[in-house]
Amino acid sequence: MHYSAKLVVLVLCSKCVAVNIKRIDVPALVEMGTASIILDCEYDTQSLLPGLVMKWFFNGASGLVYQWIPPRRPQVIGLLKGKVDLSFRISDEPLQAYRAIKILKPSTHLSGNYTCVVSTFEKEDRKTRSMLVYSPGKNFHFVQEKKYVFLVTLTCVAEELYPKPTMTILSKGNPLKQLETKTEMDSWGLYSMTCSAVVHDDDVARPWEEFVIESFERRSQVDFYYISLYKQTTENV
Repeated sequence: MHYSAKLVVLVLCSKCVAVNIKRIDVPALVEMGTASIILDCEYDTQSLLPGLVMKWFFNGASGLVYQWIPPRRPQVIGLLKGKVDLSFRISDEPLQAYRAIKILKPSTHLSGNYTCVVSTFEKEDRKTRSMLVYSPGKNFHFVQEKKYVFLVTLTCVAEELYPKPTMTILSKGNPLKQLETKTEMDSWGLYSMTCSAVVHDDDVARPWEEFVIESFERRSQVDFYYISLYKQTTENV
């Protein structure tokens, strides 16, 4: 009986000091130009002991971007400095009020892994989620030019894309062969792409042919972050 009582006390005390992150909410996809986004990290405060510290990291332990030690005001550090609404409160509960970050006008360089770390003097818990701030592109141009008697040059230009996409020209659902692609990156980290192909007159169905320009970023074999389609119905020349 004596040993059983000690065991029960130890189990109960371990539950008293446990830090538990219940939910982390980081948007997986954010289109550039969005007014604001919220990164939230909900944790259990019923069993927390004094010494609560809440932190957000970007791409690893060296990338501290946000810290809150109740009852002080939160601090924004490094990458997010000047980009956070410090007046934003997600809860009226004193130990939950500033757990979330409201980021204003997120740009592509904020793409990465965000880790929420909640700790007390005794314990710590952490969870990580990834976010991609993407640009679907602007100024799509599709041009056809007949330079030779039997050949037609098709050229597609797309600007301000992120992340770096793969672009192809489809005809009747099939990628055109002998495709040439040129990629450039500007000072903001956005990509411009030029994709061109030369087709024979016989490949352009009469009287009309529809070509599709497809650009996409693939993170895995099954996940597509964005797909931009540009269709042009071109008259046979």
